[in-house]
Amino acid sequence: HLHQRTEHAALVGMEGKPESYFFPTQLNNYGAEFPHTYFGLEPGTTPAQVRRCLEDWNKGDNRITDLSKAYRLEPGTGWFVPAGVLHAPGSYCTYEPQWASDVFAMFQSLVSEVPIDWGLLVKNVPTERHNDLDFLVSLIDWDANTVADFKARYFRPAVPVAAPAEMQEAGYLEIWISYGNP
Repeated sequence: HLHQRTEHAALVGMEGKPESYFFPTQLNNYGAEFPHTYFGLEPGTTPAQVRRCLEDWNKGDNRITDLSKAYRLEPGTGWFVPAGVLHAPGSYCTYEPQWASDVFAMFQSLVSEVPIDWGLLVKNVPTERHNDLDFLVSLIDWDANTVADFKARYFRPAVPVAAPAEMQEAGYLEIWISYGNP
């Protein structure tokens, strides 16, 4: 799924929604079913390929994740997820600091063998655009999704605000977990 950018969210009276992920170490001692998250699209992916996935919606798995890359989740770290970037959360407990908007479009037709209704793709799309595949594909921020250095750009390792030994001596530990983004 993705969260619409400002210009698309405004068409339905909502705001765009960037968000961050954080995987707390104290809540993630077991990776469960799939401790990975799909992010973005492989460089070179075309709008026509994504459009084909939407055309195949009612055929079962539209295989949109074949166009993406799964990253292993690391407890104690996080990611910045700009509006317009496709992502599919994994099985770790995830804190999601995010913009106060409930706008999204589900691009995956099957999740854990459960079919997803088309309505979750178009719930925050103008009614007259519900079957406009080219418009739906335009919700994707192509530049942000297909950058070659996706992890370098959006991965957020925990950053101590001071030397850990100093903080421990002072009786606290503070780390940045969501930074470098709005």
